[in-house]
Amino acid sequence: LVEAIVEDVASEPGGLPLLQHALFELYERRDGRRLTMAGYRESGGVLGALTRRAEEVYLSFDDTARMVTRQVLLRLVKLDPDGTATRRRTRRSELEDMGLDDDSLQSVLDEFGRHRLLSFDRDPTTREPTVEPAHESLIAQWSRFAGWVDERRDDLATQQQLESAAREWVDAGRSDGYLLKGGRLARFVDWLQGSDVTVTATERELIEVSRAAERMAGEEAARRRRRVLIAVSVLAAVSTVAAVFGFLQQREARDQADLAASQAEVAAEQAELADAQRLVADEARQESERFAAATEAERLALAAGGLASLDTRRAVGMALAAVDIAEDVGAPIPDAALQVFQSAQAAHTPIVTLRVPAVNMVPLDDTGRFVVIIDRRRASQFEGGLLADPT
Repeated sequence: LVEAIVEDVASEPGGLPLLQHALFELYERRDGRRLTMAGYRESGGVLGALTRRAEEVYLSFDDTARMVTRQVLLRLVKLDPDGTATRRRTRRSELEDMGLDDDSLQSVLDEFGRHRLLSFDRDPTTREPTVEPAHESLIAQWSRFAGWVDERRDDLATQQQLESAAREWVDAGRSDGYLLKGGRLARFVDWLQGSDVTVTATERELIEVSRAAERMAGEEAARRRRRVLIAVSVLAAVSTVAAVFGFLQQREARDQADLAASQAEVAAEQAELADAQRLVADEARQESERFAAATEAERLALAAGGLASLDTRRAVGMALAAVDIAEDVGAPIPDAALQVFQSAQAAHTPIVTLRVPAVNMVPLDDTGRFVVIIDRRRASQFEGGLLADPT
């Protein structure tokens, strides 16, 4: 018996744990105080005892405990880079965080532990309770366990990545910098929706928080895009309004300039019209004054003519006044005044100062012997070119 057991154990990895389990199973089948070859063969040997006992324990559970067994054992497996499934030491709190039925979880751990299929220890750093398969051979030799692993290799690889990400997130104090993002997050979400492998509440929380953060980031990005779009639209609208306003201002300025020019033209025309009206008024006034003066001169001359036969000197004075008035306004000397002068000459009446414009020469007779030099400063009578006494 000893030789058979040593031979079976020596060719298997993890021989001592297998030996322990084989001896445990052999002890269960002892014959009184004797361990026999028959009992060893009945147990299935080193490997057979291990797998048979695991199957017996599994079949002893109800459906809920069987489902819990599957989820727990898959959590206790890790895939090496070459794809080999090996046992994984797992914190008991991680198993409790999977949301499994508490009574069934406790029953599974107790039964597999009692039969030395699971081993229990504490993490050397945190001192948390840990659980792991007692034998590497359990994974490969128990066909049911090996089938679960083969069916879920891709799920196990993804679950291991998710577990690692969740552990880093928790260790970092649930920092946003350790949240899942982009394609990595989408891959975990798709996997979680299509897989029956149970994840822990922490792993699920990581996915949900990451989705919420990405949704908020997307909403914030959308808000930024909307703000940018609004800003661009407002800027474009402002630019358009400014352009239109500038155009309107320019057009208004041109209109104002045109209006000012028109007003200036109107003002100039009005000024010209006012000048013309003043000129016409002046001419009319002057013409009226000339007409009035000529009329007055004519009246005085006629009066002087009527007085000539009675008072020659007075008549000459009135005739000179008529000449003075007529010359002031540029009117012709009344004929009546000239007739008075001629009458005075015929009567040899001297002529005195004349207040009429200078260098107007009034002939007193046809011979030109006697003339009157009419000057505003004084008037003198010449006879034969000699200046006579003005008095």
